[in-house]
Amino acid sequence: MEFIDNWFPLVITIREGSFDAPEVEQMATGFERYFRRAEPYAVLNTARLGANAPDARGRLRIAQWGNVPRVRQLSKLLCAGTATVLTFPWERRALTALSWLWTPPSPHQAVSNVDDGLAYCLASLAQRGAQLPREPEIFRIDVQRMLRGLSIAGLPPRPNPSAFGWVARPSARTDSLWRSAAGVAPPRARPAPPTSKPRGSRSP
Repeated sequence: MEFIDNWFPLVITIREGSFDAPEVEQMATGFERYFRRAEPYAVLNTARLGANAPDARGRLRIAQWGNVPRVRQLSKLLCAGTATVLTFPWERRALTALSWLWTPPSPHQAVSNVDDGLAYCLASLAQRGAQLPREPEIFRIDVQRMLRGLSIAGLPPRPNPSAFGWVARPSARTDSLWRSAAGVAPPRARPAPPTSKPRGSRSP
């Protein structure tokens, strides 16, 4: 599991597989950072394209971790809300099966796409009174720009760039975060054009 927290108090998780033992350990280690930070946060749960839904053993591992008293207490205290992106019916069935083993200690919403999940998380943070690093609408747009560079389920089809009106050019910070998340090298600086000597000057 990958955590993206460049936009804290928004935390984005990206599930790689079906919650085998190593991935559950990654999840536990990742959330421990936010428990120690002791500040309100919201979580947007996403999955890599092609990732399988948790099987019975994976759901049991999630429930065992989520039902630990300390995890429940800190999640209830700090988590303003969680949105989980579920793009297929069998993913919703897996979440229903998980609910038989575990009840979320903080507000939780299943959504069908990333944009709806982001909207829910931002509304949850606003209700909690959490401070965003910038004006809410600019924050939302910058996060959307970054997410569209990732291979995760629940994103809209990529439109023609000329029709992509609200993303004319990413900010320097957004471009840096996107390239870091996508593993893309930073653009090379263009060499400065040679300066021409004024007429009549002589070479030394």
